[in-house]
Amino acid sequence: MTPLASKTDLFLNSFRWRAVVNLTTFVGQRMSFFLSILFLSFFSFRGNAEVVINEFLASSSAVDESDTSLEWIELYNSGSSAMDLSGYALTDDPLAPGKWRLPSITLPTNGFVLIRATGYDLLDPNSYHTNFRLRREGEYLALYRQDGTAADSLTFPAQRRDVSYGRQPDGGGEWVYFLESTPGQSNSKPGAKGFASAPLFSAQAGVFKQPLTVDLSSHESDAVIRYTTDGSIPTASDTIVQNPLQITRSTPLRARAFREEYYPSDVGTHTYILRPDIVLPILSLATDPPNLWDRTTGIYQNSDRHGREWERPVSVEFFNRNGDREFVENAGLRIHGGASRTRSPKRSFRLYFRSDYGAAKLDYPLFPTTDVHRFDQLVLRAGFNDSWGYDREMQRETAIYVSDQAVRNVFLDMNQLSSHGIFAELYLNGEYWGLYNPCERIHEDFLEEHYGPDLWDVIVDNEVSDGDMQEWTTFSNWVSRNDLTNPQNYESLQEILDLENFTAYIIINVWMQNYDWPHHNWYAARERFLTGKWKFFLWDVEYSFGSGIQGYLVNQNTLTNATNAGSGLIGLLFARLLQNQDYRTFFWLRLQEYLAGPLREDHVTMRLNEQLDAVRAAIPAEAEKWGRGKTPADWDRAAQLSRDFIEVRTPIVLEFITRAIGPAPVAVSGWSLY
Repeated sequence: MTPLASKTDLFLNSFRWRAVVNLTTFVGQRMSFFLSILFLSFFSFRGNAEVVINEFLASSSAVDESDTSLEWIELYNSGSSAMDLSGYALTDDPLAPGKWRLPSITLPTNGFVLIRATGYDLLDPNSYHTNFRLRREGEYLALYRQDGTAADSLTFPAQRRDVSYGRQPDGGGEWVYFLESTPGQSNSKPGAKGFASAPLFSAQAGVFKQPLTVDLSSHESDAVIRYTTDGSIPTASDTIVQNPLQITRSTPLRARAFREEYYPSDVGTHTYILRPDIVLPILSLATDPPNLWDRTTGIYQNSDRHGREWERPVSVEFFNRNGDREFVENAGLRIHGGASRTRSPKRSFRLYFRSDYGAAKLDYPLFPTTDVHRFDQLVLRAGFNDSWGYDREMQRETAIYVSDQAVRNVFLDMNQLSSHGIFAELYLNGEYWGLYNPCERIHEDFLEEHYGPDLWDVIVDNEVSDGDMQEWTTFSNWVSRNDLTNPQNYESLQEILDLENFTAYIIINVWMQNYDWPHHNWYAARERFLTGKWKFFLWDVEYSFGSGIQGYLVNQNTLTNATNAGSGLIGLLFARLLQNQDYRTFFWLRLQEYLAGPLREDHVTMRLNEQLDAVRAAIPAEAEKWGRGKTPADWDRAAQLSRDFIEVRTPIVLEFITRAIGPAPVAVSGWSLY
């Protein structure tokens, strides 16, 4: 079938226009309108053109330095002589035939010219750019001559990312899709009429207590359906379905339809989890096994590798506590973490939702503690320092798995933004993979979603994550060179630092006894405008509630960490702030507020118990998978140690602070908890 033509182009063709007029006379105005639309659905208009739209790409993953995707339109001279395109115009609007005028271009016979559809409106001889962009959903596209008549036009259907649409042969009447596009060259690569429709599954993905059967089918009678059960994408060499399929174990069933003269369909992924009960939401990841386990290219086997080149495609499914699938999305999968990449057999993951794979963002209310429901990245934390995956026995004895999330929730209670998260059980290509903490990753998109659409600099352990280092370097130099006992300098600092946030950040790390900080495990961010202020964010607070590499402790003086100028900017900044009497008063006031509220023992215990209760039923399976001799009873003992820590920590912290900076100033001297 040829692409749709525009109504305007039919008006420019006298024969077709007369046909429409005759139809109007014969059946009346309403019937004429209906038949006109029907007529438009079967024809494109070429107007005896010699120069035609030959191929275009309406959705590209390639971007320029401004992150603008590089869609394009290719023109072709099918005539017997060179053509001067001066005054020709391209448009995506039938009411604006002269929307973007071409410059003087001499197009030889059988020649091509490539034009970028970026919206930049450039006539650079080395790179032509239209003043409009192409819509992936499909739209009108036309080439007009100097005299305003249409040389070529079509209304193209919905397009796919990095799949071009073009004539075959060059200048011919048949339009096909090209997986291998040829911008500025002949359309000599194999094309296809379209894509087969995705297979239909008789049973929805979900969690089942008993084995089940599944039928695979297609709306298209000539389609051949092939499937896999190991997470791999079905190819033309995989097994042809013979219904019904028996599902007797947890299985990622992936299927694809194949048709002659069509490209294979999208991959349908339905994971069937077989287990006697559901104790937590379930995340299922399905990917080609070599993406994980290949000795050269697998990300699990090469877990110390970083970057986009170590990202692999994955299908992500999420099941609620009733066993129903809430969403399925395609994404990119990477290994996440620091030391855990090589020191723990249970790796953390990072998910990237990109239009390269499917949706540009996951749109789902995954976290009940926030209204934000759009995510371009998620971290699946395995909890290295707070898990049985740690490689030192003393620290494994205090593992409760929930410390980081519990502390982040307390920070939220202190009216500070923090990464929201939940707990879920993970299945990897149908195999149970343990207890995980899906949570937001702190980066520019996270900040835009929570604070608003501004640009951000994000610094992680003194390295740039988003934006650049310029303002951070300026800030660091300012702190190191200025005396904060000077009132003017103290006021100037408050113009570039969110002092409320920084103070809360210091207090919670000190109170929680996070001694794996501040030399690392810190995030700082600033809005990229003149009045932007630096804010600090919790991350990797697994050394909390008495746990850590030194075994169980309740009296570690983490205030000395927080004031250690040699540990980096955080220590230097806090030490200098404490030299200012006004700040010491401010600090004591904030400490009073937090100890009477979010850091009150019963409140912290409540937040900890929330998370302990959430994961308790998942601990036996975790122990069986990754415990290496640990049992649920060991987890219960560690949980009680964490509660004991909360009961005794505040007096210890107060003693450290009083010894370091003196008793509470007069302004707060009437305050006493103990």
